[in-house]
Amino acid sequence: MSDEKKKKSADEIVDDAAAEMGVDDAKVPESDESSENVMAGLGGIFDVPAKKKKKKKKEEVVEDTSDEDSEDEEAEEPAPKKAEKPKAEKKAEKPKSDKPKKKVEGVEIFAGGDDVDLSSPYLGTEDLGDYDAPQKSNTALYAGVVIGVLALAAGAVFMVGDVDDLGALFRGELKEKRLAEKRRIEEEHKQKLLDAQELFGTVFISGNAKYAAVKLNGKLQYGETSSGQFREVLLTASTPFQNLKVKEKQLFEITSPGFQPLNVELTQGMWNENPGGDFTYNLTANLTPLSPDHKLEYDARLSSDIETDYFGKVTINTTPPGATVMFNNYPLLNEKGEELKTPVTFEKYWVKDDKGKLEERPVYVDTTIDQGHKIELFIPDSDYPKYVTALQRQMWTCNWKSEAELKAEKFNPDSDSIQKKCNYTWDFNFSFDELKQFIADRDAEIARIEAHNEAERKRLEAANKEE
Repeated sequence: MSDEKKKKSADEIVDDAAAEMGVDDAKVPESDESSENVMAGLGGIFDVPAKKKKKKKKEEVVEDTSDEDSEDEEAEEPAPKKAEKPKAEKKAEKPKSDKPKKKVEGVEIFAGGDDVDLSSPYLGTEDLGDYDAPQKSNTALYAGVVIGVLALAAGAVFMVGDVDDLGALFRGELKEKRLAEKRRIEEEHKQKLLDAQELFGTVFISGNAKYAAVKLNGKLQYGETSSGQFREVLLTASTPFQNLKVKEKQLFEITSPGFQPLNVELTQGMWNENPGGDFTYNLTANLTPLSPDHKLEYDARLSSDIETDYFGKVTINTTPPGATVMFNNYPLLNEKGEELKTPVTFEKYWVKDDKGKLEERPVYVDTTIDQGHKIELFIPDSDYPKYVTALQRQMWTCNWKSEAELKAEKFNPDSDSIQKKCNYTWDFNFSFDELKQFIADRDAEIARIEAHNEAERKRLEAANKEE
């Protein structure tokens, strides 16, 4: 080979490299053998403007101030040839940097040099020329905001309780919600107490016939008077039966002479719960007369008949027998002045006046309304309680006279009262043993109820504290 083929000029080497890369007639700027001008030359090949950087050593920087037309004309002129460097100098050139590359719009640019700001992830605007610097994505910012909001929400939920409370907090309803929840818990606690406790109520009975006998669950009920005596509970304008178990069935039986008996069964669902928490039930007991004649006789007995007096016969039996009888505040005496004990039957009775003289008195049927005959029974020198009652007009039984009796008495249905057709009686059977047992059962039940309710209250309060 000739020397010309062996040795090529710098321009020829650059032209050959440009030709291999597919770039013809590209102008290669003059090299001042510095890395910056080499980069500038590559920038010219790839149409990437070169950054004009200031060097630590003062060097002459040639700025191209010509317009685009002059640049095109210069591009057509052949590039000035450079003096070929000896091979030794080529070997001494600084090798390519191993520092990582940064990509901008598909163009690899070597990062490095003493005057390059490595703290920035991108080249500056002046480095990229006409290319816009990539902008940071807002995704990270949005994600941070979302995470922060979620963290605040989680913290708020932790503080206020749950998601519903959080919503109420934002709506300004949390206080009302908490108060409503407190009321709900209190109501539940109250309901638990009611369910656990034995509930008691009062039944008020009214109706006719007045002074009818009332049995509760097959037994007469008694009350204690101010004088320490006991008397049975009878039907009045409003007769109360207290301390009845609400959860148990209660059977009432109302009876009166001359009327059909009435039975009423009271179940739990029939009670009325009042705002104060107590239970009541109002029972109206209007008895039906056995017949129209019974109705006429009852109404006549209660009317004012000042022309005719009607008398009756009283029979009293007690268990045990031997009870002393006080009739209208006097000991019951016979015509001899002897004291009568139960069992006893009488139509007249005798009392001693202030001088000790015996005075006979009949047993009237038509007594003063709501006053009647006062009857007291007791067994001396015993632990049996004392009993008292009143024999009222309404309590007498009309036993119809036979036709022979009416004929013998010359009964006139047009002018005589229907009461003349009656033989009046009052038969009374009383048990001191039942009264004594009633009092014992009542006291024991009251004590049991109080103890049960107190124990249940304490248990529920302890369970409520644990909750």
